[in-house]
Amino acid sequence: MTKKLIPLSALLLAGGMFLNSCSKDMDSPTAIMPMKTTISADAHPAITFVGTTTSHSTTYNTIAVMDSDGTDQANVYTAASSSTILNWPTWSGDGSNIAFKDGSYTLKKVAVSVVSGKAVGGTVTTLVTTNTGSPILCAAYSPSTTSSSIAYGTYTSSSLTSTVYTIPSSGGSATQIYSLTGCGIYGVTWNPDASKIAVYCRYWKPRNGGTQDTVDYTCIKILNTSGTLLDSIGIDKAKGLFGSFEWSRTGADNFAYTAMNVSSNGLEFVSGSDSIYTQGASASSTPTFVTTGTYPTWSPSNWKLAYLPHSGGGTKSIIIASGTTATISTSGGHMNWKR
Repeated sequence: MTKKLIPLSALLLAGGMFLNSCSKDMDSPTAIMPMKTTISADAHPAITFVGTTTSHSTTYNTIAVMDSDGTDQANVYTAASSSTILNWPTWSGDGSNIAFKDGSYTLKKVAVSVVSGKAVGGTVTTLVTTNTGSPILCAAYSPSTTSSSIAYGTYTSSSLTSTVYTIPSSGGSATQIYSLTGCGIYGVTWNPDASKIAVYCRYWKPRNGGTQDTVDYTCIKILNTSGTLLDSIGIDKAKGLFGSFEWSRTGADNFAYTAMNVSSNGLEFVSGSDSIYTQGASASSTPTFVTTGTYPTWSPSNWKLAYLPHSGGGTKSIIIASGTTATISTSGGHMNWKR
């Protein structure tokens, strides 16, 4: 497959460029900061990711943050046990909280602030705990700063059913908005004005002689916040998605995701590697190859995608306008860039 960059005209803002409120994390094509892992005591946390910490020779998963240049990395939440897996950290619209999956069945959030120049975690709130047999597969905070909520997907193995819910960011009762049988919902994301939710669904090939499709395939379904299906996008450059996918930020209407092939032998990466694509948020759009890697996340003005490289450590940031890349020294995964 021939690599090509995303057309500049398809991704740049139509109006003025949106910048982070902190100049240290300026998000523009000419403000690329050196990628380094230092503590400056002047934290402006911009990217959250799953990290690790070691205590008494035991390693624990963490929810971590760092500035957009890779500095001031800090853990804001640590798993209760070494066997607990943390996933899907996602910033609230106002940047004051991070929601995340704690283990298989619990969705939590942690308050994040800067104290004496350092990013720290605060109050931890349990938002929902699902029933045994119905693990949480994905989660995403709404970008709204006025009526914030969190969308998440579950899977019930006994009925082969995946369900999408929303829950207020303050906790309380969850609302079911969408359900599908015979597939897994492995990713969820909101559009910039919080009026739509997209999920990616992987339909499975027959298990033990069933009558479902003869091969696995993936599609992106776009819903309104009440769960009405607005559009369905087949993934025509690959037969599957891997890791997170994310709707672009203010001023554009694109998805970024990692694609892979699916065969009778299991999962196969496109062109022998996990490949990041972008695609417009409509069924008529055409996917565009960007680079190899996983877990892409957009910068606030869509100038950059941060992602994990296919091999080796570190997070990379690709500048969409020119294709320039720089490496942030971290081994974290499941990244999400603050809006």
